[in-house]
Amino acid sequence: MLGGLVLSAAAIGCSAANPSLQPSDAVSHGPTPTDLTSPTPTVAPDCPRPPQDLVLIVALDPGERLACFGRSALTFRATAVATEVDCNPIQVDPAWLWCPPAAFLTPPGAAAFWPGSDRVAFIGGPILEVYAAPGSGVDQAQFFAGAIIFVTGHFDDPAAAACRVVGAQPEPDLQVPTAAEVVRACREAFVVTSVQRGPA
Repeated sequence: MLGGLVLSAAAIGCSAANPSLQPSDAVSHGPTPTDLTSPTPTVAPDCPRPPQDLVLIVALDPGERLACFGRSALTFRATAVATEVDCNPIQVDPAWLWCPPAAFLTPPGAAAFWPGSDRVAFIGGPILEVYAAPGSGVDQAQFFAGAIIFVTGHFDDPAAAACRVVGAQPEPDLQVPTAAEVVRACREAFVVTSVQRGPA
């Protein structure tokens, strides 16, 4: 049975604001306290070859993706799953690399339209949040809900080295990430450089 969307981000504070997205399971958005305190792998895991398959990419945790692919250009087919998020309580500069993401992508077959409506049902499985730099030419309108697209991009964007916390709203049990944790989280973000419409 389909449940409500839960985008849990204790560090970023993003939460879903669009009730039309209905995943069957809770999904994690952004770095959680556990993600931020666990070490990035020093030895690359069993990396998928070829990696141009979103199913294989999202099967890895963020640190493994970074270790496997670094800044290499990746192209894969995906379905866009549109939603809206809030980005409190922690603000990071550059904001485009932190929150909100440009879109959420799921492997083809993991999302479908509800009959008789324009709403998209997320059937289940992991998703990949993606980011787009200002001036990159990537138009957020290309990520409309249900779009089948070919996405090219990379992890470890050069702008990640400059990521820093610029504000944090006080909340109970809020742990502000360290400078190193913020940079690592930004390096683990997937930055889109090109979007092409794919076959339905």
